[in-house]
Amino acid sequence: MKRTQHHNLAMGFVEMLLSIVVIACMLSLLILVSNSLRTETAEQDTRQTLRMLRVSLMQYHQTNSNWPKGPTPYALMQMLSDPASRDTMHNVSIIMLRNKLPIVRDGFGQEIRYMPPQSGHPSNQPDFVSAGLDGDFGNPTGQTPQSKQAAIDNVYGVDTEKHLR
Repeated sequence: MKRTQHHNLAMGFVEMLLSIVVIACMLSLLILVSNSLRTETAEQDTRQTLRMLRVSLMQYHQTNSNWPKGPTPYALMQMLSDPASRDTMHNVSIIMLRNKLPIVRDGFGQEIRYMPPQSGHPSNQPDFVSAGLDGDFGNPTGQTPQSKQAAIDNVYGVDTEKHLR
């Protein structure tokens, strides 16, 4: 009879451990799916924001025959003061800082930057850029592997143009 009690106790313990393992696996899977969905949503929000900024930038250029001057807050102020580009930016979530300068955040919560036209750049057009998931802009033409690696997930407004057609 004692042997049966020990056997039943052991089986109960094994069943309890197995239940705990199954629950832990299910929770891990749920967390993985949740994180994946959150990242996908942030990427979509980032692309949508960059798309609207890019369209607004092009409208600003069509209206004024020049590009806004940087840095980012000043370029945004110029675009907001132009009726054509301001209308496109009405769906962009703009945050006004205490010093009354505007910023725009990507889906990951990081500031989006304005890159003024650069001489030597093939298109010589400005653009807006998000640092992407890692929050590090990096430099695709940088000297260090870390800088090049950090730039891999950068998202540019021009990257969203294929969706506009």
